Amino acid sequence: MNRMLLTFALSVCLQIPALLFAQATPLSLSECLDRALQHSYALNSYEFNVQAAQAAQQAATSQYYPHFSAELSHNQLLFSSFNYRQQAGMAVADWSAGDWLKKTARASAKQVDVETADKQIVLLDVVRRVASLYLGILRSQQETNLLEQRQQVLEAHQQVAEALWQSGARTELDVMQTRTAINMSAERYNAQQAETHKLYAALSRLLDLPTGAQPELQEMPSQIIDIVPDSIQAALAQNPALQALQFREQKQNLRLREVQASKWPHVQMYGGYVEDGDPTAEGNYWQVGVGLQVPLFRWGEAKFRGQEIEATIRELHSQRAQAEREMHIQLAQLTLELNQLRANYHLQQERLRITQRTQQIAAANYQAGLVSNLEYLDAQEENMATQVTLNETRLFYAMRLIDDYALTNQLDYIKRLQEKER
Repeated sequence: MNRMLLTFALSVCLQIPALLFAQATPLSLSECLDRALQHSYALNSYEFNVQAAQAAQQAATSQYYPHFSAELSHNQLLFSSFNYRQQAGMAVADWSAGDWLKKTARASAKQVDVETADKQIVLLDVVRRVASLYLGILRSQQETNLLEQRQQVLEAHQQVAEALWQSGARTELDVMQTRTAINMSAERYNAQQAETHKLYAALSRLLDLPTGAQPELQEMPSQIIDIVPDSIQAALAQNPALQALQFREQKQNLRLREVQASKWPHVQMYGGYVEDGDPTAEGNYWQVGVGLQVPLFRWGEAKFRGQEIEATIRELHSQRAQAEREMHIQLAQLTLELNQLRANYHLQQERLRITQRTQQIAAANYQAGLVSNLEYLDAQEENMATQVTLNETRLFYAMRLIDDYALTNQLDYIKRLQEKER
C-alpha cells in the first residue's frame, strides 16, 4: 500500500511542471527571450571568453611592474693546485620599462571589448531563432484553428448537400466533392498539428521547459502592423558584428605599442649572499648590483612584426567596410519590405471582407441552386486562404521588425513588441 502511494506521489510530482506551464498565463515573447538567454549554452561559453579576456588583461597589466625571482647557484671550481666550491643565493628584479611607458596592456583590454561584441552577436542570434520559433508557432496554431473551423463549415455543408441530394435537387457528386474537401482539410490539419509540435519541441529545448510542455503563447497585437522602425543608417554603428571588427582593428593598432616596447631596455637589479670557498680570497660576502639589458640587433624582428600588424589592420578595415556596405543594403531592403508588407496587409483586410461576403452569398446561392458545389467550395477555400495570408503577413511583418531591430542592436524594442503602448 505504501509503495502504491509513493508511486502515485512521484507520478504527480513529475507532472507538476508540465501542469504549471499549461495553466500559466500566456508566455510573452519577452519572457521567452529572457528564459532562452538564461539557458543558452552558446551564450555561456562566450561569457567565459569574456572572463578569460579580462584575466588576460590583468596578466598583461602585471608586465608594468618589476618581476621578482630567486636564483640559487652552485659552482665547483677545479684548478691545477687546488679546488673549491662557490654557492650563491640571489634575489633578482627585472623591470620592462617599455611595457610600462607604452601601456602595452591596452591591446589586451581591447580584446575584452572584442569578446563582449562577439557575445552580443550570439545573443542576437539566439533572439532571432527564438522569435522565429515563437512566431512560427503562432502562425501554425492560427492555421490549425482556421482548418478546424473549416472542418465544421464543411461538415455542415455536407449535411446540406446530402439533404439536397436526397430531395433530388442535387446529385451525389456534390456530396463526394464535399467529402473530398473534408478529407483534404483533415490532412492539412494533421500536417499543421505536426508542424506545431515540431516547433514547440525546439522552443521548449531552448527555454529549458519540461519535455512535452506546450505553454500558451501571447498573440502578437494587430496594431503591430502600424509600427514603423525609426532605424537610420547611422544606427548600424551599434551592430555588434561591426563593433567587433572595429575593436579588432583598434587592438591591432595597440599591438604596435608592443613592438615599440620591445625596443626599450630591461632594468635589472639583484642582490644576495655568496658563500665563497676560495682559500686565496677573503671569504663569504654580500653582493648588490644593477644593470640594463639593451636590445641591439634582432635581424629585423621588430620591423617585420610591425609590417605584419599593419597588414592585418588594413585587412580588418576592408572587412569592416564590406560588412558595413552589406548591412546598409540589408537595412534598406528591410525598410522597403516593411513598407510593402504594411500596404499589402491593408489590401488583404479589404480582400477578407470581400471573401467573407462572397462565402455568405455562395452558401445562400448554393441552397437556391444558383451556383455549383465547386463554386461554393472555392469561395469557402478562398475565404480561409485570405485569413491565413492576412495572419502570415502580420507575423512576417513582426519578424522583419525583429530583423531590423536586431541589425541595429535594439533588443529592448524587440521585447516591447507586444506592449499596447510603446
